[in-house]
This record gives sequence, C-alpha cells and structure tokens, in this order.
Amino acid sequence: MYEFNYQKAASIDEAKSFHDAAEEPKYMSGGMTLLPTLKQRLARPSNVIDLAAVPNMSGVEVTSNKVTILARTPHAVVNSNPD
Repeated sequence: MYEFNYQKAASIDEAKSFHDAAEEPKYMSGGMTLLPTLKQRLARPSNVIDLAAVPNMSGVEVTSNKVTILARTPHAVVNSNPD
C-alpha cells in the first residue's frame, strides 16, 4: 500500500474542502472497494477522505417518481425497504 493522508470529514462542506485541497483525493464510505485496491497498489491517492462521520448520507428516499439511495446506505437497508 502506498502512503497517503487520511482525513475524516464531519460534514459535506468539510469533505469538499479536503477534496479541493488535495492533489489526487479519493472518498471512502465503507472501504469495501477502495481498501483492497489500495492494498494491491492499484490506486495511489494523495488523500483518502473518510465520509463515515458525515450525517445524512445514508437511507432510501422514495417519492412518487423516483427512488434515491444515499451514498452510505448498506445493501441490507435497501433490500429491506418495502418501497
């Protein structure tokens, strides 16, 4: 794994700020894809921005004409949603 800066964002604005200040940033939500990629040295981000502490990024929103699945929503939540 290559060296990188780890940053944990507390808000969407802070995550954007980290992203804009970095040379080659990557967002991490759950890490299920990014971590193996980093371990295999297939990616070399300058910064990894963790979104786990950012509120309001998980859930399923259903309206009359669309379904929105937010970024940090686990598959089990989507699967168990009755809508």
